[in-house]
Amino acid sequence: MKHEIESLFGKTADETGNFASINNSVFVKYPKAIKIFRLMSGCDQRSFAALIGKNQQWVSAIERGFIHGISKSEAEKIALSIRKMNLQKVELNEIMRLEIEIANKGRFKGEYARKMALKAVGRNSVRSAESQKPTPQEKKIATVLRKQGIDFQMHKPIYVGKITFVCDFVLGGLPTVIEAKHLTTKYRTKALIAELAYKALRIKRFYPKAKLFAVINRDATMANSERLILKEEFDSLFFEDELEKLAGEISKSGFER
Repeated sequence: MKHEIESLFGKTADETGNFASINNSVFVKYPKAIKIFRLMSGCDQRSFAALIGKNQQWVSAIERGFIHGISKSEAEKIALSIRKMNLQKVELNEIMRLEIEIANKGRFKGEYARKMALKAVGRNSVRSAESQKPTPQEKKIATVLRKQGIDFQMHKPIYVGKITFVCDFVLGGLPTVIEAKHLTTKYRTKALIAELAYKALRIKRFYPKAKLFAVINRDATMANSERLILKEEFDSLFFEDELEKLAGEISKSGFER
């Protein structure tokens, strides 16, 4: 695998003039070059597929060599999408590191996230969460929502199959959900992000039209892979000092009152 990445990186760099000119020729000649640009973007296959107008299965098939050719017109659309990303050039060792990081992020979501989230959905945990007093962060959000005339319920349970989650804010009937977390220590951050990610996955599974927003503190200490998890699973990620922007986004989304 390492040799394959090294070879593909070299071919892609040569064809694009060391990544200075990204056009359709690189994808027509080397379809697998898509993987190099995906890794440069820091995205997993699903997220990158959305950015280039494809699906995860197509990206996977290209990267594994199951699709051997891309038409010039299709390659040009992909090249245009990638140029719009304004990716920064990275060296081979960074590409190798990103491949490991993105793969680990997938395991983090699939295993650790589920384990941590399920700790929060026991009957006693749900009752406790419903009766919790608002945190200072939640009070700020509630103030901004009221100011904008947005109705909401705090610490409301949402039923997703046989699991019940208590969400910080629920708006309307789709539902629209806001999860607010103040992230401090690295260990606590990892646990909370795992919980948030799994909660978002489950809610989207049972409420495909739901709008999910996350609010965190700007000085939160987290790895890039953890930040990507939140950006992938939630429709939008906001910092505590962007609450007016959050309210505007909610108003535009047209949630059911």
